[in-house]
Amino acid sequence: MSIVDQLKTALPKYKTQIPSSSKETFFRPFLVREEKILLLAQEDEDESTIINAISTIVENCVDEIKDAKRIPMYDLEYLFCQIRAKSVSETAEPTFLCPETNEKIKTGVKLTELVVEKPDREYEVVINDNMKIVLRDPVVMDYILSDSENMTDSLIGKCFDTIIVGDEVFSGSDLNDAEKQEIIENLTHKQYQKIYSFLANQPKLSHIVKYRTKDGAEREFKLEGIADFFG
Repeated sequence: MSIVDQLKTALPKYKTQIPSSSKETFFRPFLVREEKILLLAQEDEDESTIINAISTIVENCVDEIKDAKRIPMYDLEYLFCQIRAKSVSETAEPTFLCPETNEKIKTGVKLTELVVEKPDREYEVVINDNMKIVLRDPVVMDYILSDSENMTDSLIGKCFDTIIVGDEVFSGSDLNDAEKQEIIENLTHKQYQKIYSFLANQPKLSHIVKYRTKDGAEREFKLEGIADFFG
């Protein structure tokens, strides 16, 4: 057995759960070559480039993930944080501005203690007596392919799983982006808000940090999404 093969077989494995399915799986730390992919992506500062790099790392390191671009974003973020905790450090030191005093706050967060917050949501949205829209969670590829100038509506369209009109069932995958956009633009404000609520209340990687500002007040701030933990 070669030296490289010896290194590969000696890599530690850790157990975790995939948040969306609660399925147990195993992962390994990322390697130097994978860390270089991430560092180059961070230098580029393009969000899609960073998401692609994180997807590559999750695919390489997690046993059950064959295509990380086909999983929900919260799965990707959670799994990456677990990998990063065992690869670099279990603690991240994000900074944020206090919304009350505008002070720059630096805090420490244990990545192994992060949770995915899952709000109650309605996957079936009744539009009227004759029509309803069945939604699905957006996956990583949906974020990559969404129109950056109209991100919200673009993502909403990609969440269309099926559209039921009377006895007819239309698959969201059979509709192009322009057709989905036309459907969205012909909704009333209340109908649109029902669908928007589904997207706005997506499960999120989150953690509440407690801190003290210069005025002596104890405050709390919720970090959400991977950008908050490594910002």
